[in-house]
Amino acid sequence: MREQMESQLIEEPTDLDLIHRAKAGDFAAFQELIVVLQPRVYGLAFRILQHAQDAEDATQQTFLALIEHSEDNYSEIPHPEFIAPWSKTADEIAQQAEVQAEIEKALSELDDKYRLVFILR
Repeated sequence: MREQMESQLIEEPTDLDLIHRAKAGDFAAFQELIVVLQPRVYGLAFRILQHAQDAEDATQQTFLALIEHSEDNYSEIPHPEFIAPWSKTADEIAQQAEVQAEIEKALSELDDKYRLVFILR
């Protein structure tokens, strides 16, 4: 019973925890970080590039750059709130998906130079 309670108290590592562990040389943390962040990185790349293959290449390059610069000595990560996980209810997720679909539709109708302004905002 006690072991069950203790296992429930163990929290999943945050993205920021994984980044710090990966920077310290923990390859398993780096792999987990890729699993966690890859959908977000690919999603942003696809929204900018509008081509699946280009987005896959950009995603791969992003993680290669992360490996190459993992030993750089940054005292802290700027704006960790942008990578920290957040919790939402199913209703909030569904509502956000509907809004996102409408936004994507509107963005697809804009010229590239205007679309990028909104995507990178």
